[in-house]
Amino acid sequence: MKFIHVTGTHLVPPADMLCAMHPSDRLSHVIEMVNRIDGDAEFMVLTGDLSYHGPEPAYLSMRNILADLEMPCYLLIGNHDDRESFKKIFP
Repeated sequence: MKFIHVTGTHLVPPADMLCAMHPSDRLSHVIEMVNRIDGDAEFMVLTGDLSYHGPEPAYLSMRNILADLEMPCYLLIGNHDDRESFKKIFP
């Protein structure tokens, strides 16, 4: 079985930067590459830290980006994630 594991995305709200980068742009690029190169995988596992300190807009951005993924995706939160904010966006 083939699956994709992505970790530590540390998403921030879409207009924000983290360490002079846009994490949402980087995740979008990963999704594009996975769809193009690894589309034969069974699923993706995305492990925390999904966001950088758990703001809801970061999880909304993640949900929008993952909508382009052409396979199932399972999410596991990390220590920077906020469980309540996460559950509002990913019930």
